[in-house]
Amino acid sequence: MADSKIRHSNDKYRNMVWQCNTKYAGNKGCRARCLRDEEIEAAFLATYNQRLDNRDVIFAAHEEALRVLSDTSALDTEATALTEECERGRGLCAGLPQRMTYGVCDKKKQKCSVCPSRSFASFNWDVVYNHLSGKKADFTDVAGIYPLTADECCYFLAIDFDGDAWLSDITAFRATCKEYGLVPAVERSRGGNGGYVLFFFEDKIPAATARKFGSALLTQIMARRHEIKFKSYDRLFPNQDIMPKGGAT
Repeated sequence: MADSKIRHSNDKYRNMVWQCNTKYAGNKGCRARCLRDEEIEAAFLATYNQRLDNRDVIFAAHEEALRVLSDTSALDTEATALTEECERGRGLCAGLPQRMTYGVCDKKKQKCSVCPSRSFASFNWDVVYNHLSGKKADFTDVAGIYPLTADECCYFLAIDFDGDAWLSDITAFRATCKEYGLVPAVERSRGGNGGYVLFFFEDKIPAATARKFGSALLTQIMARRHEIKFKSYDRLFPNQDIMPKGGAT
């Protein structure tokens, strides 16, 4: 820290300078030289004029910094995705009318699977229609199904494709299935950027058998048609061969 000092206060060389307060402190005083007012003024004017000469560059850099720091497009996109995910989650809970109802639902004490107050919404043709029409933005018209039965069987197999290449991959997959005499159903996902290939069985079969069928079919198609990479392939439904303890999937 610097302060003004008077030198030669009693003779004709009297003048004022700015010097560091620790300049003469002990054996290790500050080595910075003293500065007169006119030197500081000259340095300030030189710096100021230099900034004026380069003001266009400085202002452009300043505006670019403001643009980058104030750009919230990535955060806005993430926030929108999270909001939509929350809405989907809320919609999927619509089938449990008493879920999180004060005085009835207490998830801290017990799981939904053993709750004595658990109550499901009725399943009817209106539910089917609303699910297929998909008119509600909050997804409260979505109906879900557990593909894995209690005896570890299933009535259908769904192969999930997601991502930019989902449509071309499903088209190639379905075309190759026809070569084997198989005509699966295809459904576009609610989000629009994905779809499902569905195989329905005349009667329930072990989930392990259905999953082996799906995996073998994918492997065989890729072996016969090397140009198909199935980068959009996600997973099979059912997700597993056996029923997990205390739940379903």
